[in-house]
Amino acid sequence: MSNISSDTLAREDNRSVRHTPWKAICVFILLLAAAAVWLLCVPPALRDHRDARHVSDLLTVGATVESIESQLPEAAADAQRILEKALTPLFNDDDLAAVRIWQGSTLLGEITRDRPQTLHRQTALQDIARPATIAAEQLPAERRELMLVLLQLIADQYALIAQMDAALQAGNGAGVHTGLYVQAFDNLHLLEPQRKKHDRLVEAGALMDDAVQALTHADEASLRAAMDSIKEAEVYLSWALEELRAVSDTVSLPASLIAAAPPGNWLQQIIPLMRGRRLTIPLYVASGDASLIMDAGCAEFIFYDRTADQARAIGWPLLLVGGLLLGALLVPMLWRTKRA
Repeated sequence: MSNISSDTLAREDNRSVRHTPWKAICVFILLLAAAAVWLLCVPPALRDHRDARHVSDLLTVGATVESIESQLPEAAADAQRILEKALTPLFNDDDLAAVRIWQGSTLLGEITRDRPQTLHRQTALQDIARPATIAAEQLPAERRELMLVLLQLIADQYALIAQMDAALQAGNGAGVHTGLYVQAFDNLHLLEPQRKKHDRLVEAGALMDDAVQALTHADEASLRAAMDSIKEAEVYLSWALEELRAVSDTVSLPASLIAAAPPGNWLQQIIPLMRGRRLTIPLYVASGDASLIMDAGCAEFIFYDRTADQARAIGWPLLLVGGLLLGALLVPMLWRTKRA
């Protein structure tokens, strides 16, 4: 009887030894799959999220920066009014936490989420150092030339839009096409040599060409179509300019800005952690002979960078990784249950 029992136990032990490697292999495969999903899916998802935020930030502030850039050199005495008028509406965007405009090491003005109605000449963000910027003369010559052309083009496009709008408001929409056609064609001609140097300029050039074609007609509807094309082209020109010069980094937010942050959606309320996403845009102006650009300071925009938004951006990889890890945890338990 004892011999039979010994044989039975030996067979049971052999079966146990034979099955154990398969359990380990299953766990190993699940852990390997979880690591692969994390490495292959999470970084690209986060990168796409950051790129989308960067583009959104540029489009939010680009036109404002160019407006400030064009006005400050000619109206330095009225800088506070200009900055307040330009910057205050930006806080309609719930992601914006603070804006600072610098001229060299001098703070021209600061507006923050916790005090958004007034421009302040003394910073409340002492823990956030002034961002470093690249001087105009240190830029590569090709980039400097392209930026100079874009600064000029954007100013010319603004002027052209203003003339079109004035003509339409005055009821002269059917009688001003010739002069506007010449200006629109000159702008397109200025862009043409730079058109292939940036993806946004290809799209801007196509829209500017549509505007020129629309202005070959003499009716009001054609003028409105041309103005719409020029406005859309101006967005792409601004986008290209800001991509060439803007610099992004992250900063720690003071408690006052964190407390002033809008509550956000349900996920942002569950995960309230955040830091600052800073976008720094150097300000340049054309020199007296309009052949060079000179430094005019920088604009610093700080946005709320919420951990909840990053979590949502990598939501499905996180769920998949969680499922694989849960499977790796359950396999030994199920195996033990089956053996029992």
